[in-house]
Amino acid sequence: MKKNKYKHKGFTLTELVIVLSIIVILAAIAIPKLLSIAKYANKALVDNAISSIKSAVSIFESATVLSKKSNNEIVSFSNVYGINYQPYAHNFKGLIDKGQMTGEDQSSHYFGEPEIFKAAGLDVEDWSYTFLDTKKSYAVIATPKNILPAFPPTATQIRETECYVEYEWKSEGYPYINAKTNGCAR
Repeated sequence: MKKNKYKHKGFTLTELVIVLSIIVILAAIAIPKLLSIAKYANKALVDNAISSIKSAVSIFESATVLSKKSNNEIVSFSNVYGINYQPYAHNFKGLIDKGQMTGEDQSSHYFGEPEIFKAAGLDVEDWSYTFLDTKKSYAVIATPKNILPAFPPTATQIRETECYVEYEWKSEGYPYINAKTNGCAR
């Protein structure tokens, strides 16, 4: 009986087909799960922003009370400006430094990072945002930048995403803090 000089090296076609089939089945199960995790990241970003904003407002209010300043004095803590025990929605530091703004004369000259973002530790690079104003309040509304990369977006564009956070500084009472997350899992 003759022995084969060459040993069989490699895989048979059947073995390769079985292994590839298993890989395809695992990928078909794993890829949708990974995509759904990425979709919920936007909701988590908005939820975390709301929590951070609420905490920042509480801390700012406590710091204002401890400073014994009245609610109609502009105050600054950790380089965050505000009045009425609330961080501003907008960045007013440049106007304050130039003497163009007092607690009574808040204009709609908005620029830079929103004060509430600084207070809450939110990174402006993660958000598309715009400012809104009325006679008695100022607001910032923001959506995750990967949902709406336009900058600056309009408030209507942001609200249409149904994935946003809104902070409204008020001259009287407490700030309005709201979030909508229905459209975050896109």
